[in-house]
Amino acid sequence: MIKAVIFDLDGTLAPGVSWLDLTRDLGASVTSHSRIFKEFQSRVISYEESKRRLLGLWHSTGNANRDYMTGIFKDWPIHQAAPIVLRKVQRLGLKRAIMTGSMDLYAQVVAHRLHVNNWYANTRLVFDEDGQLIDYHYERDQAGKKAQQLEYFCTKYKLLPSECVVVGDSDNDIELFHRTGKGILLETEGQSAELHDAAWQTVERLPDILQIIES
Repeated sequence: MIKAVIFDLDGTLAPGVSWLDLTRDLGASVTSHSRIFKEFQSRVISYEESKRRLLGLWHSTGNANRDYMTGIFKDWPIHQAAPIVLRKVQRLGLKRAIMTGSMDLYAQVVAHRLHVNNWYANTRLVFDEDGQLIDYHYERDQAGKKAQQLEYFCTKYKLLPSECVVVGDSDNDIELFHRTGKGILLETEGQSAELHDAAWQTVERLPDILQIIES
């Protein structure tokens, strides 16, 4: 029996890659951001060094503060079908949650826009008393962190993981797919074979998940 639906954010409820889009809209170089991330992934630079460089890139714009970033997040598009799907899920009497590898402030803004009470993010932005961004804490084990968040969510509502459907589109959703056995993959180009193998169902469009949930 399905009692809850958990949604990924980037690529699922909203288009784009939020990290790169934030860099763009702060007024910094996306190319430089991508280079930093690639060097971190390939272990050319450490996590601490990648953070130092990215924060420096953002600070160079003069826009890295809570108010400016909140305004950016409020202006970003959400998939047209997302509010419709979320309302339908609610009308079916199912719990709803957002779990994302993105930033907590972004997740909070989107959850508010979609009237979703439960949201979990794998990156915490740290602001000083004047609202200036001074640090961030990025969870490097994205899939493992989402698995922990699933446990919190299930404990809160006395659910079994098998009673939760997970809608996602990337490898950091694989562990959620395994834990619940009910992962719905929103198909896009370039997804891994492992992600496809972990999926319970696949769909091409977000509204298609409703047919699965209601069946």
